[in-house]
Amino acid sequence: MLRTVIYIVALICLNSVIADTASSEKIVCYYGTGLSNYSTPLPPGLDPTLCTHLIFIGSTIIDGQIKPPKPTDPQMYYEKIPLMKKLNPELKVLLCNGGNFNGVLATSQNRSRFANSSLPILRKYGFDGLDLDFEFPAWNGLPKSQKHSFSLLLTVFSANYWVLKGMPKSKVVVGIPVYGHSYKLVFKSLHGVHAPSYGRGDNGGYVTYSQVCKYLQSNFTRVFNERCQVPYMYKDHLWISYEDEESINIKANWIKSHGYPGIMVYSMNYDDYSGVCDGGKTKNPLLKIINKFRL
Repeated sequence: MLRTVIYIVALICLNSVIADTASSEKIVCYYGTGLSNYSTPLPPGLDPTLCTHLIFIGSTIIDGQIKPPKPTDPQMYYEKIPLMKKLNPELKVLLCNGGNFNGVLATSQNRSRFANSSLPILRKYGFDGLDLDFEFPAWNGLPKSQKHSFSLLLTVFSANYWVLKGMPKSKVVVGIPVYGHSYKLVFKSLHGVHAPSYGRGDNGGYVTYSQVCKYLQSNFTRVFNERCQVPYMYKDHLWISYEDEESINIKANWIKSHGYPGIMVYSMNYDDYSGVCDGGKTKNPLLKIINKFRL
């Protein structure tokens, strides 16, 4: 029921984005696009003052080039960058690309075409860099040669190739999820870690922190696993693992105490940005816990 996934992510930065903030703690926040409409100045749950770096999950690969997933995405998200930087002048905004890299990696011409297509969109809207989220090279039956091809793609963006692959600790940002996963229990009487399940819960098994609080308010039983230092909860045939203020505080403290320069959050819009958890008193409680470690 519990599993670990390693994400292949490369941050390609314009104008030395990471180096510009190397002397201070970094809070790197992902934000998932996909809304068709909203009435607020910024998309719901997006507070640029809580992050040093913001990564929009909002581009795909079409005909070997970087494109917005929807024609409305530039207006809904990209064009909000000036307002976000007005609210937080030190903010760096990157564009995440998580499309199908199979064709891109096939030849050197395709890799160059992909790289060249990224610069116009980044510069047009004022992005500070590009996040390549490839899940995953040479995985699930894909060619083993993709690992090498993906490295070649990165060299198109970075001549130093991550400083000859000897990346220093000062460049490592450790990620913390602010979402949960739900599963359907086979037997409601068996609800511990490793209990048998027969599938994911609603919404593909993803649970926001607002939903976590609603579940807890509806008499779910919370258990804190001392070995893993994370909570889970259950009721009837539903089992949910998640992060809360206690577990986030433990993780952020570990990252800080081990000398890592920053924390990545996936994703801002999974936090309780509307204040459900405490009756509207506190918004984005998990991000605010993380921000305490910037002091």
